[in-house]
Amino acid sequence: MAEPIASYSAPQARPRPARRGGADAQVRDHRRAEENYKSGIIPVAELDRARTGLATAEATLQATERRVEQARAAVEGARDTLAKTTVRAPMDGIVTAKRVEEGEVAVVGVLNQPGTVLLTISDMSVVETELEVDETSIPTVRLGQEARVRIDAYPNRTFDGAVTEVGSSPILRTGVQAQNEAIKFKVKVQIKEPPDGIRPGLSVQADILTGFREKALVVPIQALVIRDEEAPPVGAAAAGNPSHSGRRRDQEGVYVLKDGKALFLPIKTGLLGELSLEVVEGLAGGEAVITGPFRALRSLKPGDRVKEEKPKPGASPTPG
Repeated sequence: MAEPIASYSAPQARPRPARRGGADAQVRDHRRAEENYKSGIIPVAELDRARTGLATAEATLQATERRVEQARAAVEGARDTLAKTTVRAPMDGIVTAKRVEEGEVAVVGVLNQPGTVLLTISDMSVVETELEVDETSIPTVRLGQEARVRIDAYPNRTFDGAVTEVGSSPILRTGVQAQNEAIKFKVKVQIKEPPDGIRPGLSVQADILTGFREKALVVPIQALVIRDEEAPPVGAAAAGNPSHSGRRRDQEGVYVLKDGKALFLPIKTGLLGELSLEVVEGLAGGEAVITGPFRALRSLKPGDRVKEEKPKPGASPTPG
């Protein structure tokens, strides 16, 4: 800051009254010259010289004042630069990344061009996880819903959380592979009691509790069968024209074991769990539901004979 201060001090070395006094003297000389000219004491050339001296003095005064303002602006800029040499953290936290070393040149950011990142400071007292939720599930996600978070670095532990943000726009990806990926939305979940020593960037998974119903009738997800069903014709034209019989539509249902044979029962589903599916209509409870590989259930036909497999000791009964 020595040079800007010196530049600022030079115009200030002479007191302001002294600078203004030179211009005032020229004003008095100009008035005296005008009075003498009107009285016929001096010629017009003397009056012109007095006018020129006054204009020169005023121009010199304005130039000096402009130099003072420029020097003052330079001093303020130097002070701002000096203040930026000490980087202060905007919040409390811990350093989780150090991008530069002592002696390296740090570039200051400008418009449309970010500057050099010196350090990354994280406030680990509040830990949020970012999840990617499929488009089919995002309509049921709401702020404040409870979540069960699992962190890969802390196996066999589950942490309680709450939804703090639900994305309104899908996650945009680039590249050829992005065209084949499902559309997903970003959801943030805050962990209520994060473990000691947690670090940013850890891999997590979470189950968001979008609904709860007591004493719900559920079946295993692998028991669900979706098959084609011919919808009834709509309108008189369809009724009068056999070629417009009805469109095909998907029908959800399960196969149950009855008298050693498979019986297909259409169902209406509700809440979806991790391994089970709620049945709202179609089952009364207590039926022996047939489960198995997807291909086997798709090839199964109503009336096919099915042999029940006895569960192994310690395993839950699973008709097959």
